[in-house]
Amino acid sequence: SKVSRMLPGGLLVLGVFMVATPELAKDGQNALRKLIFSVEKSLSKRRLWKLAEEEVSDRAALQICSATKKVVCRTYDVQDPKSSAKPADWKYQSALTASWLALGCTVNVNIHIPLLATSTNHDLEKNTKNGLNRWSKQIEDSVFLINGQVKDEDTELLEGQKKLRGNTQPSIQFSDVKVLTQLCQGAGARSTATVQVCSGSINLRGAVKCRAYIHNNKPKVKEAVQVLSRVLVHQKCEKLSTLLVL
Repeated sequence: SKVSRMLPGGLLVLGVFMVATPELAKDGQNALRKLIFSVEKSLSKRRLWKLAEEEVSDRAALQICSATKKVVCRTYDVQDPKSSAKPADWKYQSALTASWLALGCTVNVNIHIPLLATSTNHDLEKNTKNGLNRWSKQIEDSVFLINGQVKDEDTELLEGQKKLRGNTQPSIQFSDVKVLTQLCQGAGARSTATVQVCSGSINLRGAVKCRAYIHNNKPKVKEAVQVLSRVLVHQKCEKLSTLLVL
C-alpha cells in the first residue's frame, strides 16, 4: 500500500521480484505466487472502482538468480485464484517515459461524512469508505475539460496537435484538465432523504492536486478521463486513511 501511495496516476504495482541463490530458486516461485495474490488483495480493499473488462489482470513474478544473473519472468491472473504460471519475456527499455502523455488537474473538495451513533470504532473505515464512494460517483459523472475543450470520449486525445518531426528530441507532452462537478442532481433524478442519529462527522475540505500519465501510442479521451478519475479518488482515499491511522 505504501508503494501504491507513491505512484502517480496511470502507474500500477505490476508485480513483485525476488533475488535468490540457485538453492532457493525452486521454493522462491511458490513464495512469489502467494505474495502476488496477497498484494492484489490488499490493493483491492482500498480500490473504490471496478476494473474494466478490457483491463489486463495479469501480474508479473520476476525471479533473479544471484549467482548466474539469470532472469525468469512468469505472470499470474490475479482475478483467478486458481491461475497457474504463464511464461513471459522480460526486456529492458531506455527512454520509455519520453513518449508518455502527462495530465494534470486540481479539484476543490468539500466532503461531509456523517458517523452514525450506532456504529462502533470498527465501522469508522466503513463509514468513511461509503462517504468517499458517493464522492467517487460524483467525480465519475463530472465533465472533464482537456486543454479547455470538451471532447467526445472516443476521440483521440492528441487529435489536432502537431507531431514532432526530424531530429527533435521527444519530451513528455502535458495537458491541463479541469473537472466540473455537478452542484445538484438533474431534474429527472430522484433521491430519498434518510434521518439518522449521528455521533459526529468528518469534513474534508481543500484541494486535490494530481498528475497522471498515459503510456499508450494513440490514447483516447475516455482513457484520460478514467485515469484522472481514479487517481483523484485514490489520492483522497489514501490521504484519509493516513489521517485515520494517525
